[in-house]
Amino acid sequence: PIEGVRISINDLLAARPSSSGNSIEGSGNTSPTSSIVPKYKEFGQFKLFESHQVPEPCRLRVNKNRRAPGPCGIPSLDCSNGYGHFSSKHPELSQPLDFKLMNTDFDFDANLALFNKESLSDNEKESSSPELRDGGSSTSRNFRHDENILDDPSRVISWLSNSQQQVATMFKPLRLESTNEGFLIPVLSSDDKLRYLKEAENFLGSDVLYSIVADRLLLYVLNIMDRFELLVKTVVVLVSESTPEKLASRTLQHLSNRSCTTVVYGIRSNAKNSLPYISFVDQVSKIPVETQLVIILNNSPLPKALQMWLKRVGNGPDASHIISFENKALDVAHPHTLYVGTLAEQSYTTSNNGKHSVFRESAVTEVGCPFGWFEEESYQALIEAFGSQVFVNF
Repeated sequence: PIEGVRISINDLLAARPSSSGNSIEGSGNTSPTSSIVPKYKEFGQFKLFESHQVPEPCRLRVNKNRRAPGPCGIPSLDCSNGYGHFSSKHPELSQPLDFKLMNTDFDFDANLALFNKESLSDNEKESSSPELRDGGSSTSRNFRHDENILDDPSRVISWLSNSQQQVATMFKPLRLESTNEGFLIPVLSSDDKLRYLKEAENFLGSDVLYSIVADRLLLYVLNIMDRFELLVKTVVVLVSESTPEKLASRTLQHLSNRSCTTVVYGIRSNAKNSLPYISFVDQVSKIPVETQLVIILNNSPLPKALQMWLKRVGNGPDASHIISFENKALDVAHPHTLYVGTLAEQSYTTSNNGKHSVFRESAVTEVGCPFGWFEEESYQALIEAFGSQVFVNF
């Protein structure tokens, strides 16, 4: 073709050269085993062979571009020709087949006898397996079947997590206390209530438990504000170093989200609790007296100075509403207490000549712990009480 001009394959097919055209001929009677190239015709940039090309799979032809000859793919020829490492692989493939052996049945019993370890003596076991003699590796010990341990419950490992296992002892309440709606809530002893809170923390995890408690506490605060028609301008939160961090931080986050001016006493400000509308004080004298709501997240006994401040703001014509967690505030006009799961014995206080319940202005919230931890009567009572709500009032 002329330089600079492209010729398509269709043009070449249309202008196919005749048999009398230019051709390069080899031997007319070229055999498949001959190294002479058969005759062909120029067909553009291709070669048109007049005779059919015969494949030669069993003959290794000389290839100058190949550095080292390889096997042909037939095991018997590769083994006999000795191509590198192929000559040592499967030499039995080149041997003639034993048709008598092929007609015999497979001896399953003899094959299984090779794996019968029980028939070996102790000496044979020690000599045959050094791992068994030395105690074995961790992998071999895990998968050995030396004895049946299923009959021994103490040696069977449960795949359930610790939080999903049943509590060893069910909680037995001292009595059942009636709510405002007529539901019954169990009352535990002080020791059982501490154990209940510990089981709840193990079951849910500390962060999850106190996040739920903080959310329930917000609902309780909103419920109190609605029932008593409170116009809250300033909130005081009393905490301590023993207060769970998640409970304190999430409670402050809820108050900050609602633009409540909040004063915190008991902990110092840091990067984690630095929020809008939240301020911190380190002296009782700096806590504001004109507050409508006080939230106590401190389960430990309050200092004497703080008790005096609490009595001052919790009594009088404009007494603040005191909301505490698990411990009822004493000697105040409007105490409110939130309990987790069940009431506690330490909640009993001296009532006004027996006219009101000792759990007046208290609430119990459900956080997701199994009701099956209690005996049957309390179990059914909790199902009825929390069937359509997350906390009940007293």
